Amino acid sequence: IEAFGSESEYYCALGKYIDDMGTKGGITAVICRNAYSLEKISAALGEKEIKIISEHDALPSGGAVLLELSLAKGLEFDNVILADVDKEGYPDNELGKHCLYTAMSRATQRLVILSCGELSNILKK
Repeated sequence: IEAFGSESEYYCALGKYIDDMGTKGGITAVICRNAYSLEKISAALGEKEIKIISEHDALPSGGAVLLELSLAKGLEFDNVILADVDKEGYPDNELGKHCLYTAMSRATQRLVILSCGELSNILKK
């Protein structure tokens, strides 16, 4: 679990975690809370080889994928990076808690939780 004070540090760390988890095999899913976050992260990652998963796409057998939380429900991944676990994406209410639980429980082996700015208050309890 890490929070970063600047976008440059945040995106640099996100890229390093994607690379690191890629060496461990299986699928690495970068799960974003919503479409806005997904688009922003996709643009920031630029050239990095990461497939954006939409509603009708099949999952690859390996590598890194980027998807919204709504599409991750019911799926499991070897490695999961929750890339936007801040107060806005996961507010401290019942829906925020449910969404964070759903996102965290997608990981079967490794889980990384990142935030640009202050982490969600849910994680502070």
